Amino acid sequence: MINMYAIGCDKMTESRFQFLQGNFPGLFALCDEAGQTADAHTALLKARMALEHMAKDLGATQRDLFSNINELNDLGILDAKRSRLFHQVRRVSNLGVHEGNEIAAADRKSCLDALFEITLWYAISFKKRRYELAAFETSDMGLVKQYLSNEASEDGNPAAAGAAQDIFSNSIDPLQIDGDFSRQMEKNQETDELTQDVFETDEEYARRIAAMPKVHLGYAILDARRQDGYTKIVFPLHHIDRNDRIHFSNNIRAFYAENITGHDVVDDELVGGLRVFDKKVYCNYSTIALKHGTEEIPMHPVCWEKFPYETERDLQDRMEKMPVLPLGLCMPDRNSYDIHTQLLTFAVKPFAYVKEKLTSPSIRLKLDRDVARNICAGNRPYRIFGLFEGDKKSFLLWDKEFGVFYDELHAHGHKGKQTKERPQERSEKFAVPDESVKELLRLGEMYLEGQGVPKSIRKGLQLYKKAAARGSLEAQLALGERYRQGIDAKKDEQEAFRWYWQAAGQGNADAQFQIGYAYDHGQGVAQDNKKAATWYWKAAEQGDAAAQNNIGCSYYYGRGVERNYEEAMKWFQKAARQGNAASQTWIGYLYDNGRGVKQDYKEAMKWYQKAAAQGDTSAFYWLGLLYYWGRGVEQDYPKAMSWYRKAADQGDAAAQNWIGYLYDQGQGVERDYQEAMKWYQKAAAQGNTAAQNNIGNLYYWGQGVEQDYKEAMKWYRKAAAQDNGFALESIGNLYYNGRGVKQDYQEAMKWYQKAAAQGDAPAQQDIGYLYDQGLGVKQDYGEAMKWYQKAAAQGNAAAQNNIGYLYHYGHGVKKDCKEAMKWYQKAAKQGSDAAQNNIGNLFYDGQGVEQDYEEAMSWYVKAAEQGNAFALNSIGNLYANGLGVKQDDQEAMKWYQKAMEQGSDTAKENLARLQGKLSNPAAKTDVETKKKSSGCFITTAVCQSFDKPDDCYELTMFRRFRDNWLTKQPDGEALIAEYYAIAPAIVSRIDRLAHAADIYRQIWRQYLSPCLRHLEQGEYKACRVRYIAMVRTLKTKYYRNVY
Repeated sequence: MINMYAIGCDKMTESRFQFLQGNFPGLFALCDEAGQTADAHTALLKARMALEHMAKDLGATQRDLFSNINELNDLGILDAKRSRLFHQVRRVSNLGVHEGNEIAAADRKSCLDALFEITLWYAISFKKRRYELAAFETSDMGLVKQYLSNEASEDGNPAAAGAAQDIFSNSIDPLQIDGDFSRQMEKNQETDELTQDVFETDEEYARRIAAMPKVHLGYAILDARRQDGYTKIVFPLHHIDRNDRIHFSNNIRAFYAENITGHDVVDDELVGGLRVFDKKVYCNYSTIALKHGTEEIPMHPVCWEKFPYETERDLQDRMEKMPVLPLGLCMPDRNSYDIHTQLLTFAVKPFAYVKEKLTSPSIRLKLDRDVARNICAGNRPYRIFGLFEGDKKSFLLWDKEFGVFYDELHAHGHKGKQTKERPQERSEKFAVPDESVKELLRLGEMYLEGQGVPKSIRKGLQLYKKAAARGSLEAQLALGERYRQGIDAKKDEQEAFRWYWQAAGQGNADAQFQIGYAYDHGQGVAQDNKKAATWYWKAAEQGDAAAQNNIGCSYYYGRGVERNYEEAMKWFQKAARQGNAASQTWIGYLYDNGRGVKQDYKEAMKWYQKAAAQGDTSAFYWLGLLYYWGRGVEQDYPKAMSWYRKAADQGDAAAQNWIGYLYDQGQGVERDYQEAMKWYQKAAAQGNTAAQNNIGNLYYWGQGVEQDYKEAMKWYRKAAAQDNGFALESIGNLYYNGRGVKQDYQEAMKWYQKAAAQGDAPAQQDIGYLYDQGLGVKQDYGEAMKWYQKAAAQGNAAAQNNIGYLYHYGHGVKKDCKEAMKWYQKAAKQGSDAAQNNIGNLFYDGQGVEQDYEEAMSWYVKAAEQGNAFALNSIGNLYANGLGVKQDDQEAMKWYQKAMEQGSDTAKENLARLQGKLSNPAAKTDVETKKKSSGCFITTAVCQSFDKPDDCYELTMFRRFRDNWLTKQPDGEALIAEYYAIAPAIVSRIDRLAHAADIYRQIWRQYLSPCLRHLEQGEYKACRVRYIAMVRTLKTKYYRNVY
């Protein structure tokens, strides 16, 4: 039993519910199920059924619940409170059951509270009227659908139709008053929206009417039977007039939906919105709300009047597109058949909405004797269809049992007189007795080609459309293709989709593929990957190779289906077995990249070659890549060029770009920047972003063209607009270096970040460098390391070198020269000259490795061969000081000169110092006499231990650092003063030790040599930090200790 207290009915007693259960068990069962079921739809349906029963039992006589409640209110049976409760339950159940809305738990509870209160009031107030609720059993819902689909009346069963009508009138709620178009108009009394304003042009008026909002009219049921390519929707419209009285528009009942045959909506409820006023339809389409979602479905109303916004031409076009219409039911008169004329008379009972069009009580149809015999033997009513073109009337007969049309018909009164018209003239007239689909197609082709008749594209297409409307698959496909490609008609993707849809509805694989393609690319319909995959699959299951290839692509990219490389391979193989070249290329690509299969370049080559043998452009391109990179074959640039040219000759932009790149790099051909530019421009004209970026590179470096940073920027921006990572980074480089634009590190950072978001490793390393150096952002070694590691993970040599540098000097991490060496070596293996130079520095200073000047020299030479200025200068230092090599001032000068040519200011100073020394040799200076005047006590002592003069390169660099930079810092003078106070004592203490020379060499390796490297690279802050660390370490160890 229901616990009424649990749902809030605290005013109701248990005895009353026992009374309800005992005297009204059927009604009680409905209420009980409404309260107990977890399914909101079922609960609200039961609530509504209970409400309908009570309204009828209370004496309501109207056709719908809305009117019944109002009638009971007018009769005084319902007071204001009960009327409000009745409407509350009606409204919520209507929203949930018929409009498919999600009902909040609180609203559902409130609805059930109201229902139970009404039910108890009903049982107590009318307890003498005890009977079971029997009119709304589940089985009766079939009668509702039967009524709506017009089955009962057409099968000649008035009793069943009447029963269905009674149930229908109480089972479906009309629209609410505020939703009706007439009520909307009533709210705006200033203008009549259907009347053209005096200030409107005809075009403006037509656009305004076409844009008027749709309104909810009622409910409809699909007819399961397709009629000549269309699906019938029976739509008994509800209409509320200005007096708020509900009417049923009996003269507008049937609509025909195109493009609906592929949807699983047969016998499904529909809610339609049409523009209606005074029972006339003012728009020929509707938004249909299905139980499975809302969809835009073109609708053709049964409306012969000219709409207010239509021109005569619009009316003519609409009439031509209107399908054949069901005119009524007809019974054959067996005794009327004339075996000579083959005419059979049918008695016609027209439907209400076409009585004025079909005034004759009978028609005579020309039918083959065997067909006529079968029709008469059926002894049942048949549907008669018609098409009215001005004064012309054409008729079709449909056999419901066999689902076929008999289309060779005569209008009533035809005597069978033979015509003398030529075949094409007879076929041109729809009402001619011997017209057939084949004749329509043949004549249509004659008009399109001008064969035997004056060429007329319009007439030819009209004839094709007539044939297509009769279900001709050939015509539907031809129309779809013509509108898709713009052959003999203006290209119209929506029109193409419409005709392909009809052909697809007949199961044609070609049409199903085209529907899938349209959904895939958004051609004539909203782009929808899931629907594309569905339609490709339908065609693919019929063996369509193109569809099999495309469903493979869907699985590869995960479009409309879950990404699955193995499933993609399966479908590509199916298509490839039929010789589909695109699928053969795809199979090669999967082997090439190891997706869904084990990577196998030779297998990839085999499949690429199969596709190439059929002239597949993509296969040419991928073969070129295999030869370029030497994958599965020996690297061969000329062969790569050969395959690229084959693809480029067919307009492949990627191949054109690669040809340009081969000329750019001089790979397999003599380097020719102008030829490279020519090919880059071909590819760039097709929107190839790599080519656009490469053109920018030529202008950036002035290769084959005059150097022009602004022109480079223009091409980089073109490529960047398509998210080309290289171009995004190149724009950042222009801002970083201030080339063609004002130098702007923050703007550079912005472009680097865009490129990094594309996974561009150089841009990730650039971001790291900006953080490393504090350019445009606050210096942050931790952030720098993070970005360097992202780039290094992709094998970026510059980032690997910079990670090594952070470990080398302890920037943001604990100093670790062995870890630095590891990262330097990774970068050096890729040919990084900076990393090679830094490895040389580690060996020079003996950091992380045993000091080895000869090994340092070997790494400096590697870097120098690539023009590294630091390495060139370091080689000069080794010769100047005789470290690892025989001392040779002339050789040192040669290397300093090379470094100067690469822009090294340090080398320039070294060269000048060395030249001065050679022209005016200076005696060695005693450290004891010079150390105070020089101020570099510790450095002087270290240099003297190496037998270096007082004006040696090292002392000169440190003095400049002190005088030109350190003195200008806020704490510089204090640091210098501290140094002067303790340095002489430190040197004095070390000089008294037996192993003083070893201590000075250790100071050189650990402190002074790294400081010198910082100075050579302009890193004064880093030098300051290390020099202070040296002074304070030596102070602790030698200044405070007593020996």
